[in-house]
Amino acid sequence: MIVYFDGTSYWLADGFHRTEAHRLIGASTILADVRQGTQRDAVLYSVGANASHGYRRTNADKRRSALRLLNDPEWSAWSDREIARRCGVSAPLVASLRPEADEVNPRAGDVRTFRKPDGTEAQMQVAAIGKSKPNLPLIAGRRAEKKPDLAFATCDEACVPTAARITGLSTRNITELARAGEIDGAVKDGGSWVMPTASLVQLVETSRSDEPAPATTPPPAPMVYDHEAGELRLAMVDTIDTITSWPSVDRALATWASSLGGALDEQAVARAADWLADFAARWPALAAQRNTRIARLSQETERHVA
Repeated sequence: MIVYFDGTSYWLADGFHRTEAHRLIGASTILADVRQGTQRDAVLYSVGANASHGYRRTNADKRRSALRLLNDPEWSAWSDREIARRCGVSAPLVASLRPEADEVNPRAGDVRTFRKPDGTEAQMQVAAIGKSKPNLPLIAGRRAEKKPDLAFATCDEACVPTAARITGLSTRNITELARAGEIDGAVKDGGSWVMPTASLVQLVETSRSDEPAPATTPPPAPMVYDHEAGELRLAMVDTIDTITSWPSVDRALATWASSLGGALDEQAVARAADWLADFAARWPALAAQRNTRIARLSQETERHVA
């Protein structure tokens, strides 16, 4: 077994089945590999434990490992490939689980951590990928390339570079507007254009008066990941996966018929049957709703990235 020691507490990272077996037989000691580290170090090691040795992981185990990192504010910033490497799973699996994680942790996808060819780690801001640029104004029918800045309108006349700063237009657009006579008072002096600053300010003010009033919509309420609900979902997935891997009912009953040990409580069996029947009856409608929501999120993601 592998444990991490932070100077105060020991955190189990690998060997959970072996530890439980020792507990059941009443053993008071166990051989352990003790390493220096925190609880997070132990968690990070545990998500990749048994990937290549030990008790074979189920698909539910793999999903749980990936979601454990995807639902963490720090680890979710890693790339899909890095999370897959840490968890011992495939990158497509991580990518398929990330929309669900982003739904409950919407800031999780804003930053990606990747590894450079030299082995060093770097971060990339990806929140703006696929999103439209700020709604810059139209100046004399041309879209500004940056926000107009009237702080540069300090003199009576302006050259082309200063006019570009005042209006937010490119120097090429300023020159074309001056040549077309769309800037009042613009004249060519010694091969370059000079224009009244008041004309430039008027162009900016006119564009502002034509802009529609911004919509005042309240910001969306922040979404908080419900860790308790997440653990419950994963526990149900594990239980149902385990049940589906069991032998037939006839064989299961035969094992009890030949056993002299303790039997199951009849009321507990009845409650379990009622729960499964109720869950099976309601699940199709819920699954359809989830699939619709996931498909919508996938379409929105593809539209932003395109």
